[in-house]
Amino acid sequence: MIKSSFLHVPGYKNLIKEKALWAKGILTWEDLVTYQLKAAKTLPKGGTKGPISFLTDWYAQSLKALQEGEVDFFLDSWPLSEHFRLALAYPEQVIFVDIETTGLTLEQHWITLIGWSVGQGYQVYVAGRDSPEQFLKDLASAKALVTFNGKIFDLKFLEKHFGQLPLPKVHVDLRYFCGQTGFKGGQKVIEKELGLFRPEASGDGRAAVRKWGEYKSGDHQTLAKLIRYNQADVEGMKYIFDACVMMRIEKGLLPQVAGLNNIFGAMAEKSIIGPKPQPENISVLQRQKLDYGFLNRQICLRELVIVGLWPVGSSFKKSKLSGEESADSDRSSTPKGIFEAGPDDSLEKATRKEASTEKTTRKKEADIRRDASKGATFQVVNPRKFWPTDLLWPPSYGQP
Repeated sequence: MIKSSFLHVPGYKNLIKEKALWAKGILTWEDLVTYQLKAAKTLPKGGTKGPISFLTDWYAQSLKALQEGEVDFFLDSWPLSEHFRLALAYPEQVIFVDIETTGLTLEQHWITLIGWSVGQGYQVYVAGRDSPEQFLKDLASAKALVTFNGKIFDLKFLEKHFGQLPLPKVHVDLRYFCGQTGFKGGQKVIEKELGLFRPEASGDGRAAVRKWGEYKSGDHQTLAKLIRYNQADVEGMKYIFDACVMMRIEKGLLPQVAGLNNIFGAMAEKSIIGPKPQPENISVLQRQKLDYGFLNRQICLRELVIVGLWPVGSSFKKSKLSGEESADSDRSSTPKGIFEAGPDDSLEKATRKEASTEKTTRKKEADIRRDASKGATFQVVNPRKFWPTDLLWPPSYGQP
């Protein structure tokens, strides 16, 4: 991501100019060098203030800073709202942290547990049992810290517990990052919106306080449950970070370049939290409000398969004709293709209807089998025709 950032380049040190470069297809430093050199050759003689190399001095400096990890070279030119880009450039050196406490009031309560993850691993510090040495070491060596509401909660408790902390130069608080991006609510609310599922680690902060109390009372099995709950919070932040990045791409606040999709979610522990499992051979996106933006963050929309289903009721009754079970529903809402004999239907008329329906159904099934043999599940509709003009088309997201 750093090589797609131009806020440190002379002449482009604002978000509007950077966005204009992306709109022109200039997505990397190398693209900008080519663009600048081409523009310099078209200038009148004496039109530059020095040799052409003056225009590209920034490129050599940028490469050197990137290779040597001199993050200040970039951070000094980036507004605070863009510091999250550093985490995208060094994903293996990002630390996700979440704490559990005995309560919410800083003056009256204290830390019970600290969970953190760097890369794919998860580690935990239990107050009164473990040494904090590894946590402080990982915190000091990280290039970016990610929390949810950490600025006003986690960090204040950590400073009370340890004193001065060796914090990374970049802190991404997902509470505010989500708010700037368009997601509202707490972490559990956003996880639900993204379709994430916690198989075992359910509950909330109050339940975590109770679990700690039970553990201190001698029920040591509850400690394992508390740790799983904390790990789900830590791993869940990885998916939320990814969702914010994808939302920013949709809004044109980040370029459409390869490598930005599912950076941290790919490192999350799926057995603790992950996409809600679906029935075998069925791919369904479940959400209360389903829109193009949500679909765009989940799948490639070059080819969109839409299957329409008409609910016909949840209870069953015996068919008047065959004695077999059939869905019970209001006839007025029953669509074509679903047959149900009413009390006024004669047996002859009902039989004709049923035969006609079966013929139509067989034809539809034949069409579906034909399309399936060509590699499509159902008839595929090209969504470009219906794509909202205010959303970017994602050609680089890959196949679903």
